[in-house]
This record gives sequence, C-alpha cells and structure tokens, in this order.
Amino acid sequence: MKDERKTKKQLIDELLHLRQRIAEVEAHPDIEKGSQLKAFQESEQYKSFLDHAPIGIYRTTPDGCILMGNQTLAHMLGYSSFEELSQRNLEEEGFEPEYPRSQFKELMEREGQVIGLESSWVKKDGTAIFVRENAKAFQDDSGRILYYEGTVEDITERKKAEAALRESEEKYRTLTDNVNVGVYRNTVGPKGKFIEANPAIVKMFGYDSKEEFLSINVADLYQHPEDRKKFNEKILRDGFVRNEELKLRKKDGTFFFGSVSAVAVTDRYGATKYYDGIIEDITEHKLADEALQRSEEKYRTILKSIEDGYFEADLAGNIIFLNDSFARILGYSKDEMLGMNNREFMDEENARQVYKIFNTVYRTGEPATAMGGEITTKEGTRKFVEASVSLIRDAGEPGGFRGILRDITERKRAEMQLKGLFEASKLINSTIDMNRIFRFIADSVQALVGFDNFIIFLVSKDRTGIYPAYASEGIRTSVQNVTFDYSESLTGHCIENGEILLLEDAQKEERRSILDTSHFKSQIILPLVIEDLCVGALHISKAASHAYQQRDVDILKPLNEVVSSAIRNSRLHNEIKEFNMQLERRIKERSERIEILLHARQELQREREWEKGLKTIGKSMEKLGFDQVGIFLVSPMKKNLVFHMGGGVGLPEPDTSIPMKQKEYFGVQCVLEKKTIYVKDSSTVEGKQLAESQSFVWVPIVVQDEAFAALAAGNVSGNPITDEDVKDMEILASMCGAFIDRTRVLIEPVAEKALKTEIKYWLDPMEGYITLEKKPKKALQIFTDLAAHEIPGFVVSRVYPEKLRRTYKLQKTPMLWLTRIETKNALSPDDLSKLKYIVEDFTRKSENSVILLEGLEYLITQTSFESVIKHLQELKDTIVLNNSRLILPIHKETLSSKEFNILKREFSIIE
Repeated sequence: MKDERKTKKQLIDELLHLRQRIAEVEAHPDIEKGSQLKAFQESEQYKSFLDHAPIGIYRTTPDGCILMGNQTLAHMLGYSSFEELSQRNLEEEGFEPEYPRSQFKELMEREGQVIGLESSWVKKDGTAIFVRENAKAFQDDSGRILYYEGTVEDITERKKAEAALRESEEKYRTLTDNVNVGVYRNTVGPKGKFIEANPAIVKMFGYDSKEEFLSINVADLYQHPEDRKKFNEKILRDGFVRNEELKLRKKDGTFFFGSVSAVAVTDRYGATKYYDGIIEDITEHKLADEALQRSEEKYRTILKSIEDGYFEADLAGNIIFLNDSFARILGYSKDEMLGMNNREFMDEENARQVYKIFNTVYRTGEPATAMGGEITTKEGTRKFVEASVSLIRDAGEPGGFRGILRDITERKRAEMQLKGLFEASKLINSTIDMNRIFRFIADSVQALVGFDNFIIFLVSKDRTGIYPAYASEGIRTSVQNVTFDYSESLTGHCIENGEILLLEDAQKEERRSILDTSHFKSQIILPLVIEDLCVGALHISKAASHAYQQRDVDILKPLNEVVSSAIRNSRLHNEIKEFNMQLERRIKERSERIEILLHARQELQREREWEKGLKTIGKSMEKLGFDQVGIFLVSPMKKNLVFHMGGGVGLPEPDTSIPMKQKEYFGVQCVLEKKTIYVKDSSTVEGKQLAESQSFVWVPIVVQDEAFAALAAGNVSGNPITDEDVKDMEILASMCGAFIDRTRVLIEPVAEKALKTEIKYWLDPMEGYITLEKKPKKALQIFTDLAAHEIPGFVVSRVYPEKLRRTYKLQKTPMLWLTRIETKNALSPDDLSKLKYIVEDFTRKSENSVILLEGLEYLITQTSFESVIKHLQELKDTIVLNNSRLILPIHKETLSSKEFNILKREFSIIE
C-alpha cells in the first residue's frame, strides 16, 4: 500500500514498529550496532516512513542547526523541501515571542526530554501555528548533548477550537449571569441538589448568595411536594419538559408561579447524570392571564346578554365573530353567519355606503358612530339599524373591524309617525279651517294604521248627544247632520270615561255601537280631551275583524292632543279675536294716556310760572278721564289744605280749605303721611272727602321732602279708579314736584352794612304800609333806612334790580324784577302764588324783616285787582305771622275809590 493512502493510525503504528527495531539492533550484542543502524537508516523503507509520517520529525543541534527533517515538517512550516527548511537557524528565528527556544533548551538540559510541550512556531510566510512537541536529547559519553530528536504535531485547529470553546463558555457564563430568567443544573432524584445556578435564580427565590442557594434541596422549592414527583417522572420518561407551570416557594415562604423548561443530560451509557433547565417567573403574566380570563368571561357574558348585536369582521367584510343578538336581528343562526359577507344581507346602495364608512375607518383609524342604514333579514323583511364601527389592530396594523348593531325599526317607524304628527301640528298652528285640519288628520291616520271609515265626533253644548264634525267620504252621507244619543253607546262610554277602546270584533260587544258593526268589526275609539274635559272622540274602523292591534292604538295616542288642540284652537279663535280687539283698545287707550303724560311733561319743561304749570297738571288729569280732579295747596303758615283749582262735578269752591288738624279727611292724611291714598270703593272705608265720589285717589306733591300740594281724582259712578289710574296720577305728581323744585326761588335773609346813626323811619313789625306817591321814592327811603340798620329786607319791584342797587347802595338785599321776560331773578305778574311761597319762606327764616312790593299798578293791569288784592291779603297774613313789615308804594289816581278803600282797610297809610 502506498504511504499516501495510509491512515494516520497506520503510520503511527508503523513508526512505533521501526523504533522498536532500532532499539533491538542497538541492544543486540553480536551485531555491529553502528553499521547496521546506519544501513537501516539509509534504507528506502526508513526514508519513505519519514517523508510520509503524519507528524513532523526532526533532528537539531543545541545551537539551532537542523540536521534532519521529514517532508511533513517542511510542509507544516511552509517550505517546499528539507533543503530549504535546513537554511533556518532555530536560535535566530522560528518561535513566537511568547514561546522562546530557550524554554525548550532549559527543559532538555534539566530533564533530557520534553513530552507534550505546546508552543507556537513561525512559518515561512510569517504566520504562526500551534504545535505539540515530543523530543529527546542525545549525549556523548561525556554527557554533552549532541543533538535533539523529536516529533511535532500541528495542533492549530485544536487550539482554535479550544479558544472558541473558552470564548463560548465565557459568553455562556456572561449570558447566564445577566439574563432575567433562572438557569440551573441539579442532580437527579427526590433529594436532588443544585450543581450550578445563575444570579437570576438566586434572586428569584429570595436567597442572599449562590452558596446558600446551592446548599438547599431542590424539593424544598416546590409549594406542593407532589409537583416535584410528577416533574421527575415526566422528565425521566420524556427526557425533557417544556414550559411546565409550577407553583414554587421562595425562601420567605411566599409563592410564585414559574415556567420551567429542562432537559435530562445522560452519560454514554444512557444513565441520567443531571438536569439542565431554566425558570421564568410568570406570576404577573399568570395573574394577568387570570384577570384576562375573567374579563373575557365577563365580556362573553355581556355580549351574550345584550340586546344589541356585536360583530367582528375581517378587512374584506366577512363575519368572523358575532353574538346571539346579531344573529337574531338578521334571522340567521350563528353558524350560518360565520364567514358571511356584509353584502349578503343588505342591498347595493346600503352596501356601498357601508363600504365608504369602513374605508374611512380603515384609513383614519377613527371610529364611526350612529350610522344608519337598512338590512334584509333571512326571511326577506327589511329592518332599520344603527351601527357603530371601530378598527381592530393586530401588532399595530389594521386587522379587521368590530362593531355594535342596533335594531331601530320601531324607533324609525315612530319617527315617521311623529313627523306626520308634527306636520299636523304645524297645520293646526297655521289655519283655523277645521275641515282642512280634520282631512289632514284623516290622511295621517290612513298612512299610519289605515281605516275603512274615519269619524270625528264632538259633544253637543248641552252634553246630551254627539254629532259627527267630520267623516270620511265612504260614510259621510249616512252620518251627516245627525245627532246621536251617546248615553249607552261605545262612543259615549269612551267620552264619558275618557277610555280608549280597541275592538277586535265589535259584533261580540254587549254595548251597542253607533255604527252598524256588521260592516265595521275592527274599531278604535280615542277620547278627545281639552283641559280634563272630554269633548269628543276619534273613531276609525275596518270591515275585517282583528285588523287592529295594541301597537296601532299606541301609534294613534299622540293624536289625542293633536285633534284636541285643533278643536281647542277653533273654540278659542273667537275668544282670541275678541281678546285682541280688547287688547287693541287697551293699547290705544294706554297710548293716549302716555301721550297725555308726555305732553304734560313737555309743557312743564318749557314753563316757569307756577300757575300755568298747575293748570297744565289739572288739564292732564281731566284728559285722563276722571269725573273729578283737583289741585290742593298746602299753606304752612295757616296750617291748612286749600283747594286751588280743579274740574268736574261736585267740586268745592276755590280757596276752600281744611285745617291740617282734621285728619279724618283723606286729603289731610295724604299730605301729612306724604303717601298715596287709593280707595276703590268709598263705601268700604271710613273717612271724609271734600267732594263725594265712589272711587278716588289722593297723591302728594313732595318737594325737598315737604308736601307742597296734593292731586285728587275721583269717579262718581261707573268704572272705579284702577291701579293704572293711580300710577298715572303718581307720574303727574312726580312731574309737578320736579317742576316746582326747578322753578322755585329761595331767598336768604341778609342785612346791609349797619349804620351807627339813629333810624329815621321806624315802622312797627306785623303791619302793612302804603306810601302814596307817583314814584316810590319815599318807600325806598324808608326801606333803605330799615335795611341799613340790620333789618333784613326783600324787594319786589317793577324797577330793574341793578338800577335800584346803584341808586340806593343796596348791595346785599335780594331783589326780584316784576316782568314777563324770562330771566334770572324775574317774577311773572301771573305767578303770584310763587311770590306768596317766596315771602313765606323769607319771613320764616328771619325773626325781623321788611318787604318792599313796588309795582302794584303793573300787577293790576297784567291780571286783575281781585286777584292782586287776594294775594296781598295773604301776604299781609304772612307778614303778621312772621313779625315782618310790608311796604306798598301806590299812585292813588290809578285806582278807583272802591279799590283804594279796600286797600285802606288792609294797610296803614304813611303820610
């Protein structure tokens, strides 16, 4: 056999045989060792062995010369022949730095041989190989080493495998030390012990160290001992366990759920040596699974119990899950519906709409709610449904659709019914044509439940009978203009008791019907109620029996109010019309009264004279329509209430007065209490009136919190005074008060600078004086003399005040100018009531004063002597009561003797 075809084992055996032969030759005493050995070594057999040996064979000197090397060694180091290899000096090259030749030589010198020395040699191309070397040192007789002979085995692949193994083991160790699952190795049997454990399993079971964990028995970690027994039996039987869920116990006694996977490791004889396994703590997962199972059970229960249908469909619209209600709504079994496409139970238009909606949900991810449509059941009937749909996601990607389906057929029909009723209500509100309304009601009822005959009965005014207010065409002629006695009829029973009647077969009823029941077996009679009073009935009928059901009655119930409203509207129409007419009259009257009040306000705003202003108030009260009106002035000096002016029947004479102490008078009460007194019927109250009236009102005119006057109004007979009349009177009183406050003049008593001289013209207080002169020279001298001696004075003169001030040096004395010109500090000759008020106020504020009234002739020519003398008499009374003096300069020739004599009786004349 050729050497190249021999196995490695055959070559090694052959090498051993040759060495044995060499040993035998060396040991034979009779043979010339040297010559035989040399002859053997030079033989072809020996050379062939060396060249084809599977390992390198060499002979080298201690100084590094290579004496011999086989072809295997040359090729191992990258050389083509021994001759090329022999050029290398081992002392200078051939070894990696980590494995120097000196290490080899030291072993040789010390031991004489090396066995299994592993080192790294350098090949011709500079790369390194790992070798395993066996060598022996040959010495001469003196013990000097002559050469080394040895063998070299290339172990580079083994070294690489060992390095890879170490790296793998390191990675495995790193991996097991850092994973979150427990990794272990334990011995077999009920009392098995742990051999290896990673940190995760130590922590998982709550132990402080690996050493502590390795000291415990495996069985101690099982919550239930029988689980350990079952585990052993299973792994010994199958050789492995996978994802076995066990209830395990921690060091502190608490338990957790673990998922265990393990394999039984056997020896070469098949006997189990140990278990290698991993444990994962699945407590949270287990609890979550249990919670999920409970949730799913709850979910299944809900889906099973709800009336609404639930479904899930794939992206193509095929049903993949549904509850019982979904199948019931469509009339199929659940098995029939699984895999059914939505297009199979809806028409083309509804399917197209559903596709659009599902496509939108798919693209946007947003759910669609309350989408309506129609479906077709297995029996072919159509139903109205309402659905909500959302997207199902699988790992974040769209995977299908889920939704809720609700049967809204009844609701939809009700909506259609309500729409008809709404249109009926609109018609009722837009017209009072009862025939048109009843005809629309009949058409609506025909569309909702149908009928052969339709009649609306109304109760007569005396409630003794009923008559048809409207009837459908088929029965109209037979019931027209006929009044029925309803005391014992079915319709009468309905009206009398407000009871809805459903007759499935009227011929079987004991109570008689107004109509011939042989032609109208099925009937519905509904009472028409207005404000708890039944005023009629709606009657529909069909010739067939059992044509109406309770559902039809429920549909028609809302018509009670619709038809009743139509009847009520008809009856109320005339009342509303009459009310509108009355309302228009009231509005017109109120507008006229408001116009009167606005006109009075405008007049008062333009006016400054009290007398004219009071006349405006008096005329306004008369225009308001009272039988009696009056204005009463308060006289603080005399403490009485004086009738100043008025209009109407039964009034007192002008200047009639009532003492303020007579509180039984309503007018006095009004002024003293400064509040309105309103008596709707005078016969019901006790008190006195100045003018008798059936109904009256007194309203005070208050200025600066003082009662200045009072307005009175009354009606003798007919309509009593109303709350509205009282409010108008209070408005007029408020206007008058504002007018008086705006136009009154308040004079403050101020004395001129006092002179130290004696008074030249002394006048006693509490008296009125006349000076006879064409010009008021003497009167002004007397007035000036008194005013200059600390007696406050007040001048009312026809002469312009500034002229008087310059002429008589009256700087502080207040003055009023008698004129019709509207200017500051002016007094109209027609406004003597205001003069009286000013003088009363001035004299009341001063303990001692003097008044000069110049221009008497002007006042007489502008008004009348009677009017002037009346006010002069009142002024004199004021002068007397307030300790003052009144000086009147007059030109005698301007008066008649009668007029002069009247003045003489009232005033003293200064000669």
